[in-house]
Amino acid sequence: AASDARFMHDMMAKMLRYPVYLDSANLVDLRQLISNGVADSDVVLVLGTQGIFTRPWCLLEGAHAKKIGTPVRIIEITNSGFDPAAVRTYVDEIESTMGLDNPDGLEILSDYFGKDLSVLKQAIHSILDHHAAETTRKLTWNPNGGDAELIASLKDIIEAMADVTETPIKWKGVRTQT
Repeated sequence: AASDARFMHDMMAKMLRYPVYLDSANLVDLRQLISNGVADSDVVLVLGTQGIFTRPWCLLEGAHAKKIGTPVRIIEITNSGFDPAAVRTYVDEIESTMGLDNPDGLEILSDYFGKDLSVLKQAIHSILDHHAAETTRKLTWNPNGGDAELIASLKDIIEAMADVTETPIKWKGVRTQT
């Protein structure tokens, strides 16, 4: 979903006229994801794809956001294979699943959390639980959608970010009834 992330980043920055951090932009040192990305963000958006939570740095970003109280919202990418139940299973068994698939990734997690990954697991479970509770306002992104659908999705995402940060949004050119 890298191209979707770049597109969303550019469109959000234009719509908000506010800095928007993209974890893959100008990244020289992956450790900066935590110090320069998550720690400086008001909301962390996760593009829900099949393998997003199999990547150690994505797991670290999510866990760090939960640790410092930064809201995390998952945006489900249409037809991407994102399955919260599969993510939960993967994370529950991460020592064996990532240990087989990506031993270096497991080492990165162990360097950050130590050998006990229960804090990581709790953080990701919390993110997934919050996502499951969002029954009325699931955030989605259809990369094959038309312009109107993409703009409507971005507005929904921005409004959800505004809600969790209690920041009022007033869309330019939109009249409110009095």
